[in-house]
This record gives sequence, C-alpha cells and structure tokens, in this order.
Amino acid sequence: MRSLKKISLVFMLVAVCLTGCSPIPPAPFSLNLKDGTGLPLYPDSRAPEGSEAVIGEKGRTSVLYSLETPYRTADPDQALWIEYTLSGSARVELFGEESSKRSILSVELGRGVGTIEWCLPLPQGVAVRSVRFETIRGDRADETGSGESRLIVRGLSITDAEYGFERTASGARFSQGASLVRTGANGTETIRVEHPYASDDRTFLALEAGSGPAKIRSSGGRSAEIRFSELETVFLPLSVLGGAGDVSAVSDAPGTLRKLAVRQLPSGQTVGSLADPLPVDLAAILALPVPEDGTRPYALFRWAALPATLVFDFRDYSAQDAYLKRLAFFVEKEGFRGRLASDAELSGLHGWNAHDYRARDLAAFFDKAERTSFPLSREERELLEILERSGILVRKDGRVLPDAGAIISISRESSAYLRKLFIDHEASHALLFQDEAYRRLAESLWKAQGREERRFWDVFLSNRDYDFTDAYLSYNEFQAYMVQQPLSQLESWFRDIAYARLAKSYPDRAASILEDLETAMPGFKKKAASLDAYLRETYGLRAGSLERIRFE
Repeated sequence: MRSLKKISLVFMLVAVCLTGCSPIPPAPFSLNLKDGTGLPLYPDSRAPEGSEAVIGEKGRTSVLYSLETPYRTADPDQALWIEYTLSGSARVELFGEESSKRSILSVELGRGVGTIEWCLPLPQGVAVRSVRFETIRGDRADETGSGESRLIVRGLSITDAEYGFERTASGARFSQGASLVRTGANGTETIRVEHPYASDDRTFLALEAGSGPAKIRSSGGRSAEIRFSELETVFLPLSVLGGAGDVSAVSDAPGTLRKLAVRQLPSGQTVGSLADPLPVDLAAILALPVPEDGTRPYALFRWAALPATLVFDFRDYSAQDAYLKRLAFFVEKEGFRGRLASDAELSGLHGWNAHDYRARDLAAFFDKAERTSFPLSREERELLEILERSGILVRKDGRVLPDAGAIISISRESSAYLRKLFIDHEASHALLFQDEAYRRLAESLWKAQGREERRFWDVFLSNRDYDFTDAYLSYNEFQAYMVQQPLSQLESWFRDIAYARLAKSYPDRAASILEDLETAMPGFKKKAASLDAYLRETYGLRAGSLERIRFE
C-alpha cells in the first residue's frame, strides 16, 4: 500500500515538473493585420486555465505578449486597435525589435463601459515586437471598491487609423484623445476628438445624432448648429469651420450624440471631386472657401436632405453653360423646348444663372441626342457619365431612361446673396421633382389662384423666358419663387424685384400689373405659408432656409 502511494506521488511530481517545463501556449488572441493575416502572440507568463486573456484582479498584473519576429508598419496612418473590457485602470506599452525594456510608447488605456475598441495611432515605419498590458491599482479601480483593476484583452490588430468616438451596441469605439463627457445638471454631453489633419478640402467630419439640435466646434475655428430631424449622419467639410487639432460636438439631450469622426481623403481627392459625391447640407456648400486649384470646373455633392439630388457648384457661368446651357433651352426655354439647338443658335443667348432638372427631362435630352446622333460637347458627355454613375439615368434596350433623382446647380460667379437665393430656389425644384405630396400641394395652390394672381404669374414667367403655357413648369416655378426667401420678405420681393422688373420691361402696362399685384398679394402670402408649413413639418426646413446648418 505504501509502495502504491509512493508511486502515485512520483507520478504527481513528474506531472507537475512536465507542466512547469512545457512551453507557454500562445495567447487566445492574435495580432491581426490589414490583409487578414493573424500573427500569434506569446505571453511571458502562464495564466490559470480559463483566464489566459485576463490581467489583474489578484492574478497576473502585467503580461508581455511578443511576436516571433517584429512587424514593421509600412503604410501611413496605421494604428494598433485594442479590443477589451476594463474595470479600473490599465496601461499599454509597445516595444520595438531591439529591446523589451525600452518602450516606443506607453499610455493609459481609454476607459468606458462595456467592450471598448480603442485606436492607438502608430508612427510610420515603426517596428512592433511586443505589447505589454499592466493593470493599475488605485482610487479609480473597479466598482467593488477593492482597489483591484481587471483587464480582459479580446483582440489586437494593426490596420488603418481612425479618429473619432462612436457608441456601439456593446460599448464604444474611439481613438486616443477622443472622449464622451456628460456635465451639468441638465446632462449636457460632449464628444471631443483629437486629430492630426489640416482644415483643407480633403478633410471632413461625420456627426451622427438623434432628433434635436447639436453644436459642433473646431478648435481655433468657428462653430455651427445642426438641426437633426431624426437619427441620421451629417457630413461637414472641415474647411468650412477652419481650425485644427480637435473638434467637439455638444448636445443638451443625453444619448442624442452617437458618433463624431474626422476623416481625410487620399491625396488628389477633395470632398467635391468624389466619384460617389458626399451628401452635405446646402449651407456647407455655400460656406466652402474658394478652391485653391481653380482649374476644376465644378465641385459635386449630394444634397443631404434628398441624397438622390446632385448639386453642382460651378467655377463660373461659362463653365456652367458648357455643361447645362443646351439642356436649359431643350427643357424650359420658350421656342426651343424639345429641340436640340446647335452651338451657333445658342451663341449670344442667355441660359440660366442656376439650374434644376428632373431625371425624366435629363433622359429625354440625352436619349434624343443619341437617337439622332446629335454632336454633344465633351462637357455634356461627361455629364451623361455622371448621371449614369449616380443612378439618375439608366440604359435599357439601347435607350437612355430615367431612374430617380435630380440635379441642381449654382455658380461661384454669383454674389453671396444670389448664391443663397439660387440654391434655395433650385433645391425646392428638386424637392418637387421627388416628393409627390409636395408636388400635389404646389399644383393645388396654383390651380386655386384667382384671376389677378394667375395674370401676374403669366406675365412674370413669360418675361423670364419660361413657357407659361406648360402647367407643370408654371406651378413648379411658382412654388420655387414663393419659398426662395423667408415669408417675412415675400412682399418686398414681389414689389421691389418681381414688379420692378416687369415695370421696366412693360412700362405701358406697369399700372395694370401693379393693380393685379395689390389684389393678389393676400393670396400669395397665404399660399407661401402653406408651402412653408409643409417644409417645416416634413423636412425640418423652411421658406428661405432649405438648410439645416447655421454657422456662427
């Protein structure tokens, strides 16, 4: 019996010895690379079974994970992404290929509730050999009050750097220097993001928030207030704010802010030159500084409120005419509608200072040009490519057909006042093209006009070279002129601009036109108010302000 006990004891000692001498297995997580490769990491100490990814809480308080060979970052803007949960405080250190005693960086891990995905930007060309995690004992420890911190590492990767903060279903995803802080009795929340980018035309912000106002600021620049009608993402070129170093978003409604990110496009691209245009607010387009490179004929965006709408901001009237003048005469000009006029016919004639076209009319223009082998210009052929790429036009059975969407345009040659007036006017057309309820409202208001109202509009539209015998064109222009300015300025626009132009053009009829206007004015105000109410209720927009961003 004693012999059996001695044999059992020997086997136990041998088992313990073999266990202690066996190699330490790799960590339960790898260092994942951008191409999907996973590099194994080897810890410098053995963990209790089932706790291989746990550091702290009366166990191992420091673990060094090492690669078999160093990994050198080759691409710019690379980062170490760490996924973890943390109760208390912990530190991460990175070591290069030469020594595990001298770190190339050492920082405290970002803290938050739930699972954290934390981005630690890396210098280009740095070699990573080891990563050390160490828990910190102190006052900011876990909820038990024991002073012990507990870190669970769930994943490591080296991939593209991102700068921002985002709430996720399980916790948060953010970069070094980014934070969400709640302050004050009313629970005001602030997301702050540090970033390395300049406020140029390659850099933009993405802010996701729920219903209500939010204010965004750029350090050293200006601020803007954004009205959110629902949970959505707003894109904003950083150049409209200026500043550098960090941006912040503030909301008085807890839980409203979901995400704030700062992004930079590759060299050679700008926010207005993307093949897939960025959806932005009209106010941001108006606020963009004049491009340093003045050779590009236009900047191109989508309208954030109606993303199927392309917005062209042309360098000048000449560039705008090259792309849209023939189209303008084909779609709207009295005596030219439905006909492809030659360059010689159009020479010396004025197109428009701003434009709007629905998919149906764009398709009719380009389809007729192809069926009749009409020689379109290089710019017009480029426009067709853009419309097909954006999904506004499609090809089927050899025909160019409409799909969905619209285009509008303004020019930088217009004054600041006219750019604002024109973009609201043209945007209202885009809205009518795509919103059937708004279109029915405009049509019903047009049909409900009295004799003097209709007579005034027939004269006005004819004077502006519109074909006023086309009912659709007429009520479309009617609603646009009604909502291009605030309701408070409607009467002054009719008297000081619309009537003044007609009186100059038709001096012999000026008295009768003014008499019609006086009789029609109450009806005009009431109809404009109906259109304004629809814009407010449906889109959070208003007459004279088809923008959701206000700059301060």
